[in-house]
Amino acid sequence: QFCDFTEAVLEIVAKSNIKHGSVTLFTPHTTTAVVINESETGYINDFKKKIEELVPSDSYYEHDDWELRTENMQEDENVNGRSHVRGTIIGSTGITLPIINSELIIGRWQRLFFVELDCARSRRLFVQTQDLN
Repeated sequence: QFCDFTEAVLEIVAKSNIKHGSVTLFTPHTTTAVVINESETGYINDFKKKIEELVPSDSYYEHDDWELRTENMQEDENVNGRSHVRGTIIGSTGITLPIINSELIIGRWQRLFFVELDCARSRRLFVQTQDLN
């Protein structure tokens, strides 16, 4: 699941009154990611197909094997070994972007996405601005 949150960040930057600085976006979840890319259906479909090809949902994941696993366990945990591997491959739980002349610097086609790699549920995304003045 891709959630475009670009407009929310643009609004936060505008309200911050920062002339020169940065904005940091961070998710504290190991089965989510923060990425920058194009908001285009073909790209999103290609990404989903490729990530499924690289990390198939129906493969065996030792993380989900309660006979072998002995660390970081909880009773109500999701069977989500694939989601953790996908998160590691994407490798982006946070990014920092520049603010120059009170403008968030992103490319013409770039959008900010929160990517859910597991099941839909309540998640947190932190947005922090920093003024360099």
